[in-house]
Amino acid sequence: MTSPTVVVIGAGVAGVTAAARLVQGGITNVTVLEAQDYVGGRVKCVAVDGQSVELGAQYVHGRQDNPAYNIVTKLGLEHWAQPDNDSEVFNIPEEFLTSHGERIPVTEKIKSQIKELSDKLDKNYDEDVEIEDKDSDKSEGDQYETVYKTYLRGLTDEKDRKLFLAIYRWFKLYQIVDTASADLSDLSIYALSKYKVLPGPRDTYVEGGMTALLRYIENVVSDKICLSTPVQNINWSEDLYPKVCVTYNTYNQEKTILADYVIVTVSIGYLQAKHRELFTPPLPRPLATAIEHIGFGGVGKIFLQWDKPFVGYTREDDGVQIYELLWTDDNIRLRSDRSQKKKQNGEPWWFGIHSLETVYKCPNVLELWLGKEEAELSEELEDSEVMDISYELVQLFFRDFVVPPPTAVNRTTWISNPYIRGTYSFLSTQIKKEDLKHLQMHLPPNEEPRVLFAGEGFAREFISTFHGAHLSGLEQADTILTREKKVPDQSLVDFISTQTVGDGLHNCLSSS
Repeated sequence: MTSPTVVVIGAGVAGVTAAARLVQGGITNVTVLEAQDYVGGRVKCVAVDGQSVELGAQYVHGRQDNPAYNIVTKLGLEHWAQPDNDSEVFNIPEEFLTSHGERIPVTEKIKSQIKELSDKLDKNYDEDVEIEDKDSDKSEGDQYETVYKTYLRGLTDEKDRKLFLAIYRWFKLYQIVDTASADLSDLSIYALSKYKVLPGPRDTYVEGGMTALLRYIENVVSDKICLSTPVQNINWSEDLYPKVCVTYNTYNQEKTILADYVIVTVSIGYLQAKHRELFTPPLPRPLATAIEHIGFGGVGKIFLQWDKPFVGYTREDDGVQIYELLWTDDNIRLRSDRSQKKKQNGEPWWFGIHSLETVYKCPNVLELWLGKEEAELSEELEDSEVMDISYELVQLFFRDFVVPPPTAVNRTTWISNPYIRGTYSFLSTQIKKEDLKHLQMHLPPNEEPRVLFAGEGFAREFISTFHGAHLSGLEQADTILTREKKVPDQSLVDFISTQTVGDGLHNCLSSS
């Protein structure tokens, strides 16, 4: 029997994983078409002082039954996890830095405030709750406001009220950055109930970053990946069945591949913008509606680099030091801010930056975290202005000593990237119960699958994660292998470990 022809669209985590699994199962006629000039999609690094700094996916979330962590352990990669965050969705910090330049230890009183806020919200999330049409438009933002106002009524001391207001603002920003939603009013109240938290530390940092993990998988299929090759159309019409015609552009020439199977792994953001022109005939209405209803958000990162670490503010080991920021002053002005554009509430883009942290094994780099609205506005600015504003902010929060000027800046541009259009997915208030089912649809809907969909947005309970994208790529590859009676008896992790041990980190840094 000849090997079927499979086209994988997108060389991110899901696409590379699917291709590697197909090759492992003996399907060798696989072509991966990637529109951008690198492998990884939303997994991308830059090299700083010989270390990997992740612009995209940054952590392994949980460990038990996590294929990403299985790769880490199988290959013996060094890793480190933030202490005391086992199996938690939310971590309470030990200290806050304020916009007044203060360092506020998180006392038992503050911890109890945060925990009470979090516990009251958790009562609304039940793993057995289903999304009903009548409740689907309830948002986490509405619930946050209810809990916050109820708690605020019990505070009589004005100083406590102001501090709690700042903590509440930080708490909301934490959730906004974590979910990538522009505002918590966009986030379904049942989102957390649909997200499965794997046991183990919430954030595990890996030697070489998440890019290194992906390189180990990529090395299995590196000869099958075509870069700078955007797909223009996927024709799954009846007159071609059981074939699918993929039209793509390479070196300014239009070409086609007649495939037996196609696995589409582009981002939900790209599908939302382009599905009408990408598919012939158009997607079935239930699938198109589900794609339009699921949320696709944005997170921004700014990396400031110095020649040496800050004394007194960084760890002595290779771990990560996180600084949570409290905005206790609403009247801050920055000399370096020249942008006329503001957020919808009238604040400048930089107001409300959530936190700073050193980068794993790069203590001379500070990472600033931005929500979607902040990231979107900052992406329109020049690097020099972003660096100046970020430096002034670091001076503002680290006010008890002189901060030297940074020597370089790196930052993300995921939202303005035409092939990505954001960072990762979330369940929006538009989502309906039937949408979750329709996201698992293949094409043609009532025939044997010929066009399948994978990626973090299709990962059900693991939406938004590296391991979710990986598992969805595996699932769709195994669908094809099952039909072709070629499912291997060995896990992909074991297969990878016999193929590419020792190459991943080198490739990660040399390709950045």
